[in-house]
Amino acid sequence: MALRFTHASGGMSLPAPARRVVPLGYASHDTLLALGVVPVALRFWYGGSDSGVRPWAEPLLGGARPEVLRGGSRWSGSRPLRPI
Repeated sequence: MALRFTHASGGMSLPAPARRVVPLGYASHDTLLALGVVPVALRFWYGGSDSGVRPWAEPLLGGARPEVLRGGSRWSGSRPLRPI
């Protein structure tokens, strides 16, 4: 099922649901994990966890180890991760 998103720069279509997701919000990964989507990378917020998630979300990773992005939230910084 194709998905279409309209935004300020126009829009984009995905031929199917995304498989490689990189959330750019500080805690956006919590929502994805709650929905069963494990991101390939996530943005560091705070804390000492190597996984980048808080203890309550650790089991939701299912053993995955997303790359932890530090610093700004620029889309260009996530491009090498090949999201989508």
